[in-house]
Amino acid sequence: MSYEIVRNCRIEYDKENNKYYAVLKTASNNVYPHYYEEWTLGKDSKYNFTKEELEKTLLLEFFHGNLQGGSSRFRKTVKQIRTYDKQLLNRYYKLDKVYYSVSRRVWGAEDRGGSRYERLSALSKKLYEERNKEAQNVLYDYMKKHTADINARTVSPFVIIEKSSGTYVTKVTKTKYFTSTWSNRPHLFTSKELWQRVKDSEWWNEHFVIEQVSAMVK
Repeated sequence: MSYEIVRNCRIEYDKENNKYYAVLKTASNNVYPHYYEEWTLGKDSKYNFTKEELEKTLLLEFFHGNLQGGSSRFRKTVKQIRTYDKQLLNRYYKLDKVYYSVSRRVWGAEDRGGSRYERLSALSKKLYEERNKEAQNVLYDYMKKHTADINARTVSPFVIIEKSSGTYVTKVTKTKYFTSTWSNRPHLFTSKELWQRVKDSEWWNEHFVIEQVSAMVK
């Protein structure tokens, strides 16, 4: 899958032309070495995006994986909602499932000029638009309501316990983890990045107990 690796992403306002546009610095993931170039979204468009429309567009691009990486609030919003409040997107996933079901019938149709094909095509287009609109609205509302949480670097304290030995993990690097060899006292982590990394991992959940312990013994 081809996508753009994002280094920078921001929204600017052109006072002279009274319009909002996005400035991104990205590199294609399938071109090596990665060469980052700056480009704009909406600046040269005949249609003037409102700030809300532009933010919703960026959120959807990050959500669908066309844009990845970086530390923008758009990427953080997508990561946050997928980690903590994924159920808010239930209607999106239902629409997505129906959309692909109808689309497969459109793609596999032999008679591409009949009325049935036209009806299925129109339904597929409508479902596609409704699906994207649902995702945009949920993500945008979430970003506005959870700004502090999205920007936070810490979470409530949590522990990681190795299931095979029952010992507490005391340190986690990108490739290794360490347990205490002399004392099995709880070690409290607060890194939001680590929490999201281990909580979303099948391997970590298979081999470790991962729990937030705000009320645990200090």
